[in-house]
Amino acid sequence: MTLTNADIESAYGSDGASISNETLKKETFSIQESTKKENKWSQYRQYGQIIGMGIVSFILILLLINSYRLTSNVEEIRLIVSNLQIQFDKLPKSSVRENSKFEKSELIDKENEEMMERLSEALKELKPIVMNEEVKNEETSIENPLHTINSQAVKEVKLISLNKENRNQENEIEEIPIKNSLHTFNSASYMFGATVDTSYSSSSDLSGESDLVLLDRPNPPANRAWCSDENEPVLTVNLANYIKPTAVSYQHFKWNRTVTHGSPRVFDVFTCLDFNCNKTEPLISNCEYKSSGGIQEQIYHIPSISKTKSIGKVQFRFMKNHGNVKKTCVSLVRVYGESTELPKMREYKEL
Repeated sequence: MTLTNADIESAYGSDGASISNETLKKETFSIQESTKKENKWSQYRQYGQIIGMGIVSFILILLLINSYRLTSNVEEIRLIVSNLQIQFDKLPKSSVRENSKFEKSELIDKENEEMMERLSEALKELKPIVMNEEVKNEETSIENPLHTINSQAVKEVKLISLNKENRNQENEIEEIPIKNSLHTFNSASYMFGATVDTSYSSSSDLSGESDLVLLDRPNPPANRAWCSDENEPVLTVNLANYIKPTAVSYQHFKWNRTVTHGSPRVFDVFTCLDFNCNKTEPLISNCEYKSSGGIQEQIYHIPSISKTKSIGKVQFRFMKNHGNVKKTCVSLVRVYGESTELPKMREYKEL
C-alpha cells in the first residue's frame, strides 16, 4: 500500500495541530495560574493594608486617650497649685511673729531659771540671817531705817522664789511672772477665734469669706478686701475674748504716697450691749485714716476715762471713704484690749 504525499502531509498536519493545541492549553493554564497568584497576592496586600490601618488607628486611639489623661492630670495639677498659692497668700504672717515671741519667751524662761537658782542659793545662805533679822527688825526699825530696807529686800527675795511656777506670765516690775497678770492683744484676730457676724453686717463681695478682714498679717492683699456698696456700711465683729478695750486700728493694703480710692476715711466704733446689737454704746468716734505719712496701720487709742468695762462684740461704722466713691473696701481691722486670759492660737483653715 502506497501513501501519497497528500496523505503524508495530512498525517503530519494532524500531528502538528494536536501538538500546537497542547502547547496552547499549557500556556493558557500557566497564564491562569499566574493571574490567580497575582489575585491572591493583591488580596493579601489588601488584607495587610487593612490590618495595618487597624493597628495604626488603634495606636492613634491609645495616644488620644493618653493625651486626654495627661491634659486632665495637668488641669488637676494646676488646680492644686492654684489652691496651694491661695492658701499660701492667706497664711498669716503673724505666726512668724508668734514663733519669734515663743523663742524669746524660751530665752526669758532660761534666764529666769538661772536667776531662780542663784536666788535659791542666796536664800540658803541668808536663811539663818533672816531668822535673826526678823527678831531684831522690830527693835531696830525705828532707830536704824537701813534694817527695815534689808528686811523688805529679804521678803522680796522670798516672794520671787514663791512665784517660780508662774514665770511664763509677764510682770511690769522686773518681768517676774505673777498670776492673773493682764495681757494686751488683738481680740479681733481671726487666729484667736474672732469672727465676722454677717447677720448684723452689711453685704460684702467676700461671700462666705468675710473673716479675711480679721486675718492679722503684716501686708493684707489688695484682692481680698471686705468691700460693700452700701451707704455707710457696718462691720460687726465677735471678739475672741471679753476685753477691756484700749485701742482700735485700721490697716489698708500697701499703698504709696496716697491711699487708694474706696478705703475708709472716717469711721466710728461702737460696742454691742446685747447679742443682736440693738443696744450699742460709742467706743470711739471720728477715727480718720490719713492718706499722708505712709503709715499702713493707724491706731486710735480709747481714752482711759472711758466707762466701758468688758466688751465681746463691736461694730465698725464707716461714715466716709477716700475718693468719695460708692464702694468702701476694708482690708484689716484690729481691736486691742486687756484680759487676764490669753486666748489660744487656733489652727488655720481655708476660708
